[in-house]
Amino acid sequence: MSTRVNNGAAVNGVTKNVNGASGAATGVVLTYTVPAGMQAELLFAEVNSFTLAPTVAVQYVNANGTYTLGSGTTAFASTLNVQLQAGETIQVNVTALVAASSFNAFFGIKEYLAA
Repeated sequence: MSTRVNNGAAVNGVTKNVNGASGAATGVVLTYTVPAGMQAELLFAEVNSFTLAPTVAVQYVNANGTYTLGSGTTAFASTLNVQLQAGETIQVNVTALVAASSFNAFFGIKEYLAA
């Protein structure tokens, strides 16, 4: 990932969350993709309130691949400040399942008009 600067004016604050997400199957349970004509900054991500212990990852996805920003089987939070361009995605992904497990996840994002 390269460092990028958002030059446009901040226009939106976005909070995405999922409560009681199932950890009984692998796959993406929460996602945010930067809209066309916008840039964004991932401010924080948190995963908490685990029952049992699925492995959950917060991931950054761009044209070059998927990058794990944080992963765990217990609660974790990160102040990230990751710069995002239009079409790039932040996601919460269950990477190792545990039957009958669940968790909460959320992240905060600031959107900007693209410069």
